[in-house]
Amino acid sequence: MNRVILISALAVILTLPKISWSQINLPGTLDSTFGVNGKVMTAFNSNACIARAVAVQSDGKIIVAGESSNGTSNLFAIARYNSNGTLDNQFGTGGKTTISFGSGNSVARAIGIQSNGYIVVAGSYQTPTQTNFAVARLTNIGQPDATFGSGGKTQTSIVPGFNIAYAMAIQPNDGKIILAGVSFDTLNNGDFALVRYNPNGSIDPYFANGGKVRTSLGTTWDQINTIMLDQGTRKIVVGGRTANSYALARYDTAGFLDQTFGFNGVSTYTLFTQSEIINSMYIDANHRIIAGGSSQVATNMDVVVMRFLSNGSIDNSFGVNGVSLNDLGGIELLNAIAPQDEYIVGAGSITNGGVSDFMVMRLDTLGIMDGLYNGSGFNTTSFPGNSGVSALAVQPSNSYLVAAGFYASGAVNNFAVARYTSVLTFTGVNDNLSSIDNVQIYPNPATSIIRIQSDAGFDKISISDLTGKIVNETAYTERTRTVDIEISKLSKGIYLVRTQKDGVVSANQKFVIAK
Repeated sequence: MNRVILISALAVILTLPKISWSQINLPGTLDSTFGVNGKVMTAFNSNACIARAVAVQSDGKIIVAGESSNGTSNLFAIARYNSNGTLDNQFGTGGKTTISFGSGNSVARAIGIQSNGYIVVAGSYQTPTQTNFAVARLTNIGQPDATFGSGGKTQTSIVPGFNIAYAMAIQPNDGKIILAGVSFDTLNNGDFALVRYNPNGSIDPYFANGGKVRTSLGTTWDQINTIMLDQGTRKIVVGGRTANSYALARYDTAGFLDQTFGFNGVSTYTLFTQSEIINSMYIDANHRIIAGGSSQVATNMDVVVMRFLSNGSIDNSFGVNGVSLNDLGGIELLNAIAPQDEYIVGAGSITNGGVSDFMVMRLDTLGIMDGLYNGSGFNTTSFPGNSGVSALAVQPSNSYLVAAGFYASGAVNNFAVARYTSVLTFTGVNDNLSSIDNVQIYPNPATSIIRIQSDAGFDKISISDLTGKIVNETAYTERTRTVDIEISKLSKGIYLVRTQKDGVVSANQKFVIAK
């Protein structure tokens, strides 16, 4: 069905006068204004580094965090880029900085930006005997914030064993920081784990049992990979896995399981019988949870996006019985999802022939692949060697999708970042079909009313969307030069205005509705 819609839409576009394939830029293509042909590659040193988290500042600058080896151990590694993909020399040293928690390995997996512009980075630190949650805060120029923890960093053991933070949320009302992940005890039993910190880095004693939460879902491997705060209720929603099943849990603001969610605060879902895991999620305005991850059947992995109602039950109006399962032709991992305008975007990796590449994709709100996105619903991007996306962010000013991960430079991994467009655009289009008629549309973009004005006048106007469907058509009994048209009921997007006089098309012009 999507291919039919796509072909029909493009057929209409190409039949419009003076518009050709070379002038059409589909959404989901690399943004040529970013880096080199839409891609940026960054090495911290001659040793390996991998990007695992990304965030966008209000000024459009992009912060990427992960790990970098100094030859003996891994450190938190953070880079900041200008909006065009160049390293920001006002951050750290030449746009990069590292943080060490000690002689063991430090790995950053989550990043957040506070209201004052300070940057919070979280993950884990491995000591000789165990692994702890680790969190650090930087000033907006990449220096350790001395008012946070000890010298700008702190670490927490939940139980003796391996405690790894995979996700982080910052409470907007008070700036408290919640880390979420997995806690394996000395018996190798893994449980959901959360810790909440005060804004100064101290543990919040009023969160659950002394600031720490450890929740068993009944298996030996329960792990949180993603956390979101419901902005309406301020409740804490986490997602991940329990053994081989998808798992969600919801906690109240005090850190205790919300008994109104799922079964005693926990919701699990099984699609098949092999590895199934939620890696990312977000909560929409209706308090529904959109969760993304992967599902394994035999040796194949496919992309899965699911939607759950606010009570934790699967939303059967989404996809097929609540699930959008997509095989993109290889072995796919979906590591991140986010809302982008009225769409769901996702990113991860796709492997064919033993080589993995960046993968980005877009679904509509019903869970159907958006066929207009790169012409297929998804795009793959090659970097040197193997590559993959760990995290994504949407730049709110222009809705670009920023994907961050790694690429292999020989035997060493480096940071890799790519940026993708989000809307269909035209380049080099002569909007006026006649050099005699000067047809103007303003404002453009518009939200509620457009004014169409022509020096030569017109006797008919039609407005169509990009599928060719006419959404407004008006004929005039006499030649008209200026008219105002109500557009507030039309959806956001690109539209085409065609004017006629004496039965002959006099101009064809595009305008944008932005709401």
